Amino acid sequence: MNKKTITAIVIALLLTALVIGGFVLANIWNRPLGKALGLPTRTPPAAESNTSVVESPTALVLENTVQPQTSKTPIPPTVTRVFTSTPPQPVCGSKVPLLYFLVVGADATDPDYRYGLSDVMRIVRIDFMQPKVSVLTLPRDLWVTFPNIKDEPERCPVEGKLNQAYFLGNPGKSCYSGTGEGPGLLAETIATNFDLFSDHYVAINETVFQSMIDAMGGVDLYLENAVDGRALGVEGEATNDNSQGYFPAGWNHLTGYDAMSFVRIRDRYTEIVRSDHQSLLLCAMKDKLSSPEIITKIPRIISTLFNETQTDLSPAQISQYLTCLLPKLNGSNLQFIRFPDEWFTKSHQSLYQGTFVWDIPQEDIRDYLKKFQADEIPIQETSDSSKSCPEPPAKN
Repeated sequence: MNKKTITAIVIALLLTALVIGGFVLANIWNRPLGKALGLPTRTPPAAESNTSVVESPTALVLENTVQPQTSKTPIPPTVTRVFTSTPPQPVCGSKVPLLYFLVVGADATDPDYRYGLSDVMRIVRIDFMQPKVSVLTLPRDLWVTFPNIKDEPERCPVEGKLNQAYFLGNPGKSCYSGTGEGPGLLAETIATNFDLFSDHYVAINETVFQSMIDAMGGVDLYLENAVDGRALGVEGEATNDNSQGYFPAGWNHLTGYDAMSFVRIRDRYTEIVRSDHQSLLLCAMKDKLSSPEIITKIPRIISTLFNETQTDLSPAQISQYLTCLLPKLNGSNLQFIRFPDEWFTKSHQSLYQGTFVWDIPQEDIRDYLKKFQADEIPIQETSDSSKSCPEPPAKN
């Protein structure tokens, strides 16, 4: 073969390889990273444009037909007019106006997500029309019934704490007969007990959480008051054990390890306060991800999320939501919601089957979650149960 023939063959092979490689990458990019939830959606489709033909003096004139006059009184022309109504469309390429995401923070490091309790449970409501993001915290110590559990009573209980649903569904226990493994059972448990349905899920373990913070170059967190994670001694005083950290009032720069320590501190604080600390960190992460300096760190962040996150979203969807929504979020359209403070009192504490639970009437929870779904819980800066991200002072 001559040189021209060889060159043509090489070029053809390279083009074929590029086409095949591009096809494979496109499939990976658009393919969900995990199993679907398999739950019915409560999300309505986006409204479509509506065109109607009517006669009205305020409509757009398309055609005038002059009628013959048979008297001295002029007869107005018959006018055919078209109303074209184009309702607002969802942002960020969403096909629907509203989606609910179950977000889980697992207390494990297993990269295969075989075990672990859901220590952090949030339902993220994304309104693509306003747009607005509302983040609801679900307490882990709620007593619930688990649906679709395999008939193995000694190994697979049919009721327990809410955070156990994720553990029972994942492959290590494999007690769930539905789809979606741990996130699937947790989502169906929330839907069955509280009538709140999720469309998608994202679960991260401790390793992913720390890696993600480090990939961002750490985060800067402002605290109005110091948060003390040092272990308590016999007499209730802080010891020198700094394993969970001490975070002074003012600005703190947190690495992945620091951030994990911060969100887990609970010894001298209530579960409610710990939830608020977690929300503060989420605000700090949002600020960092929205800053110009994050651009050079995006490849590492994406690699961390794609390789070790348990989710039914595709890489394309994750990138689309993050890059589109983050710049649109501010104090008025990012809301953190948790149950009212009066629900976390001694009157709502009890022991059930030897374990501590919040004894909150299920009907009260359902009613509150209906308001959450209807976006009827306003942001109130004087209330800890419904807040936006605080405005920290400028750094020195």
